[in-house]
Amino acid sequence: MKIIQITDTHFSPGKPHFNGNWAPLLSWIEATGADLIVHTGDLTVDGADKDVDITFSMDLMRQVSIPMLIVPGNHDVGHLKGSDQPMPSGCPAGAALPAMTAGWRMRPAGASSD
Repeated sequence: MKIIQITDTHFSPGKPHFNGNWAPLLSWIEATGADLIVHTGDLTVDGADKDVDITFSMDLMRQVSIPMLIVPGNHDVGHLKGSDQPMPSGCPAGAALPAMTAGWRMRPAGASSD
């Protein structure tokens, strides 16, 4: 079985910085003869907060003819509250944690943000 792993594609209709990577990646994936693709997170730029990013990115993934498993990353669902996340460099341990985690949330991909 041939498995291809991709990660951190960071697709977004509103922040298209990485969208140009899709066409060549799709062509390469299709040419590999792989049996399975595993996307290991950060499919989107802002999917944790913007459903349009999830929809846009999933529409791209549906172009692949090979079965795909997608494991969401923090850009897709946010950080899990209470998880150990790295601190910005120069930040005293724990000083910024409450401010950094205030807006984090988990929700199923495609669920309404209302």
